[in-house]
Amino acid sequence: MPRDRTIVGSARFVVVNANMKSRRRFACAAVLAAQWGTWSCEEPHPPASYQFVIRVSSDPGQPLANARVSADTASLGTTGSDGSLLVTMAGNEGQTEVLNVKCPDGFRQPSAPLAVILRRLNERSRLPEYRAECPPKDREVVVVVRAENGPNLPVMYLNQTIARTDASGAAHVAMRLPPQEPFELMLVTTDAEGNAEASRLRPRNPTARFVVLDHDGLYVMDQPFVVDAPKKAAPRRVVRGPSGPVRLKSEAPRR
Repeated sequence: MPRDRTIVGSARFVVVNANMKSRRRFACAAVLAAQWGTWSCEEPHPPASYQFVIRVSSDPGQPLANARVSADTASLGTTGSDGSLLVTMAGNEGQTEVLNVKCPDGFRQPSAPLAVILRRLNERSRLPEYRAECPPKDREVVVVVRAENGPNLPVMYLNQTIARTDASGAAHVAMRLPPQEPFELMLVTTDAEGNAEASRLRPRNPTARFVVLDHDGLYVMDQPFVVDAPKKAAPRRVVRGPSGPVRLKSEAPRR
């Protein structure tokens, strides 16, 4: 009998331990369900690695090299000559990461960070791509000047002569200016050195105003002139003596 009791007692002990283990698992699952929405008490799986490509361009179809990509303070690399950078990050499927793109000197920074989603494409040979733009701070501005009847005229910008029309009245101006900046050119007809006929052109000192576009642009200053006729010289007045008989002076008699 005592041996039977020992067996029973041992069995009861085992049953009690099994119940306690089950209760602990249930308590763990209840806590996880309340906090994280999961009933699993197993160890979490290590995060997977995801690859994607960042492409940076200055203008559409113009890849930009040396753009630096970072996540928080950690640098992920810089773009190559083709404007691309291959990035590998660890995380969970569908997780969103915020990346910063720092453009090289001479280019404007993106208006907002780049948000990427860690995912894999159905086509395993392809990688997700994300694009960022670093537009130039200045744009190429080319102005074609056509001045009918206006040869050899200075073209002025900000009170500086930057070009001069040729014998046909044509000229061109090339400069770099920030986007959306207004600028004005003037054809000088007064005090034009080496052009005595310029003062006869009308209108005098005409101007043309433009606004720089968000891309490199070609502008035209088309200005016809009317040439005033030269002033006729006033007829020269000739003073003549009296007309009619002329009284001759008599000579004194000789002695």
